[in-house]
Amino acid sequence: MRLLILLLYYGEKGIPRQKVLDILYGDSEPGNDAGNLRAVAFRLKKQMAAVGLLKEEENISERGVFRWIPRDLEIHVDVREFEQIAGQAVSSAKSGMWGINLEGEDSRKLLGRACRLYTGEFLPELAADMWVAGIQSRCQELYFQCVRLYLKELEQAGDYEEMLTLVRDVNRMYPYEEWFIAELDVLIDMGRWREALEAAGQSTKILMEKIGIRPTEGLMERIHQINLHIKGSSKNLLEIREELEEKDYETGAYYCDYASFIVTYRCEIRKIERNGQSLYLVLCTITEKDGSLRLDDNDEHFENMAEKLSGVIRSSLRRTDVYTRYGKNQFLMILAGLKQEDCSIVYARIDRNFSRIPGAGRYRLNYFMVPVTGDTPHRQNLPLRFGSQNW
Repeated sequence: MRLLILLLYYGEKGIPRQKVLDILYGDSEPGNDAGNLRAVAFRLKKQMAAVGLLKEEENISERGVFRWIPRDLEIHVDVREFEQIAGQAVSSAKSGMWGINLEGEDSRKLLGRACRLYTGEFLPELAADMWVAGIQSRCQELYFQCVRLYLKELEQAGDYEEMLTLVRDVNRMYPYEEWFIAELDVLIDMGRWREALEAAGQSTKILMEKIGIRPTEGLMERIHQINLHIKGSSKNLLEIREELEEKDYETGAYYCDYASFIVTYRCEIRKIERNGQSLYLVLCTITEKDGSLRLDDNDEHFENMAEKLSGVIRSSLRRTDVYTRYGKNQFLMILAGLKQEDCSIVYARIDRNFSRIPGAGRYRLNYFMVPVTGDTPHRQNLPLRFGSQNW
């Protein structure tokens, strides 16, 4: 299959035999690689002939080059078409030759075609192969260049609907902050503020919970701008109250995204200046049993356990408590009206409930707590650390 893929990708140009050997057997133990390749090529030729893709007298290797040029079959390879069209569009843009290119095609249309042709990573199941990874990286960067150039062209033309479709397609494949910000900018320019508010919440949730990074100042500025522009409507107060209320009554603590958590935290600080109620900020971190984090691993089991931990925290806290996910392996909680020793009871309850989940035994929970006062942050006490093994 890898040899067939190489034949398809390199097309009429072909690929040298030595390069095929390096790709297919470069990481293998020393052996009869040339003989193995001959056997693979023979089996491939037999299979292609059996389904009518090749005649018995035809070859896929001549004079040290592997090549397949079918006589009565037209082949379209999407990645090659993308590289050709995207390359033309980007070269035209860098040369400042907007308008009609040498082939008589509008450069903006070329960019649009390139962006639509790209539907995801090149051969994701073979991403471990170095030659595949190289093409993936090259095509991704070429795609991003086309998207940036196409967005500029669409903005100049005032085609915001196409811009929105484009950035949402990019976000679906690459949930990067650059494209989240681009989507918010388009929605802001279109005046679709409530849609922008929903998109902002979804963006911060993906960044914090799925990727494990916190929003940058640029994204937070957009969120602040959106919140400032969400104004009242002609609805009466009863309708507004109904809109604000929770739709489903859920037991346990209130979960919110990180941006909302910031607002809640600041409001709670202001409240304790008046009522003097105790307030604690708690950071819960889930790690492997040995304390390692392994945040770079695409570990579905770890992500599943983190999701289950979120449910455990919700059910273990009171309805008046608030929490959020702070990263791939961290949760923040606001505990109000407790004594410091009561926090240990809360930790024990979370540990107990978490330990009942199958597979939880390979993980440990660590807690860091700081009492919150009405003082400025730099005057507050240092965090107190509690590990589930020793508190």
